[in-house]
Amino acid sequence: MITKDQFDKLYDDNISKKEYDFIIQEIDKRFSEICKNILKIKPNYGWFDYGNCSYDSEQSGGFFNPVDYKEFISIGGENISCPDWLYGSEIPTRWLWQDYTDEIKQLKEEHLENEKLKKQKVNNKKQDFNSLIKSIKFKLSKEELKIISFKKFEE
Repeated sequence: MITKDQFDKLYDDNISKKEYDFIIQEIDKRFSEICKNILKIKPNYGWFDYGNCSYDSEQSGGFFNPVDYKEFISIGGENISCPDWLYGSEIPTRWLWQDYTDEIKQLKEEHLENEKLKKQKVNNKKQDFNSLIKSIKFKLSKEELKIISFKKFEE
């Protein structure tokens, strides 16, 4: 893991090539670690890289670009799926020097809670719909009920 100070050195005009390369190498390691922890990768034929990778060659060629990835790092690859509770197909750059595990747990919990609320809303609408149908049926005669049909509930 790198430090915030090391990351900020990437933008210093006086950084040496050796130090720059070392920091980039450490960023690559951390990016790989994070991706392995959060991505679902299809066994044997899935791969990930930085979002600026090439999909047209055997070597993906993705690289950490300090200008483009100052706030968020995009994730590229094939046969991978990013969790839908993540920041799209990106990770915050600050995860390179911060512990991200608590934030991941929180994001996942928030997502699960949102999904639960969505399901509850749909269930409530379905119950309201069914109650309305029952109310209508109660008010109609058997003959009237024979000539009408009701739509099914659509989510």
